[in-house]
Amino acid sequence: MLSLARRIIARICQIRRSISSINSVAQDLYFLFRQDQKDRKRARAGKCSRQELLMADRARRKKALVILREKKGLTRNEYLYASVLFHHSGVSSLLRKAKTLAEKSLELGHPKASALLRAIEDRFLIVNGKPQRYGTQILRKQCH
Repeated sequence: MLSLARRIIARICQIRRSISSINSVAQDLYFLFRQDQKDRKRARAGKCSRQELLMADRARRKKALVILREKKGLTRNEYLYASVLFHHSGVSSLLRKAKTLAEKSLELGHPKASALLRAIEDRFLIVNGKPQRYGTQILRKQCH
């Protein structure tokens, strides 16, 4: 009887650890997304430089890639969070990754994924020297 109780308790602890690691991955992607949004707000307010923002973006994408490699069966929110991180790049290959992630989020029914897909397409077109299709990207004038 005592042995059975110990096995049940051990199994419950194992399940809790498993659930905790799944939740921590989701929280990690959410944390990266929130930090991305905070950094963008700080940059608009002039509280961080463009170079600092680009370095932070690169670090977040690197962390997101690790999470995407390690975890299968992400939720629609997780795909969206990861997609936003890659959308903020000016590199065609990373924008394609953002598109793939946003499409998965849309397939899973995220209500904001279609708007993100339009923004990704517009950014991809701009990066490749073409006009926007949906007009989602604000073009800032270059200061000389």
